[in-house]
Amino acid sequence: MKIDKTTRERWTKYCRLYVQERGYLLEDIKDTGQVWHIAHMLDIPKEAYHIDATVNDNHIETVLRKIFPNMNIAR
Repeated sequence: MKIDKTTRERWTKYCRLYVQERGYLLEDIKDTGQVWHIAHMLDIPKEAYHIDATVNDNHIETVLRKIFPNMNIAR
């Protein structure tokens, strides 16, 4: 995987803080669009592309699925 564990852990922290400030838990966010919206608000894709020019949305989504464990389970 192109995005290392340390980066994923940092992004998890940022996402957790972002959703907690709005009264939610990471487990509460299930919609893919919401997940990507949060990622864009935190500039995660921008940082990912900067880390490695070969990173694409599939790599980012793999990490987002680890951060948001219920992504796409229910709508």
